[in-house]
Amino acid sequence: MNRARALIADDHADTLVLLAGLLEDEFDVVGSVTSGDELVTAAEALDPDVIVSDIAMPGVDGLTAANSILQRDPAARIILVTVHDDVVIARRALAIGALGYVLKSVGGAEVVTGVHAALR
Repeated sequence: MNRARALIADDHADTLVLLAGLLEDEFDVVGSVTSGDELVTAAEALDPDVIVSDIAMPGVDGLTAANSILQRDPAARIILVTVHDDVVIARRALAIGALGYVLKSVGGAEVVTGVHAALR
């Protein structure tokens, strides 16, 4: 059985390691990047089944990167993870087409659950 391919983005190296550790038991992590610019480029090059991205990154933020990816590929599956418990940001994320908005404070199981939901 082929495993879903995940691309992860966060500007903190320790968080990238944590996200990869959470996902690699069930998904193939095909790339990790530290900025929105890199995320857009990697998404096009790697064509992952799902993208898990932080929102607050230097340069192009995760919301802007997600919007760019979804403009190119409306079928892209994107889960945004963040420390921002802000309903306005969450609504904006969902309005652009992200399939999930997970707070980093709720723990890793919610990220994995979000990825499974996005893939369905």
